[in-house]
Amino acid sequence: MNLKLLYVSIAVQVGQIHYLYIAFGGMHVFSTYMIMNSWSDSK
Repeated sequence: MNLKLLYVSIAVQVGQIHYLYIAFGGMHVFSTYMIMNSWSDSK
């Protein structure tokens, strides 16, 4: 069993999950900002 290969595969999987989490969080922050912006404009 090659431990280095195992570590690399785990790192790739964690990196993909981390990237998806950042992308989703960014969309959430952006949509919240747009909602707040339109809400303050309509006041």
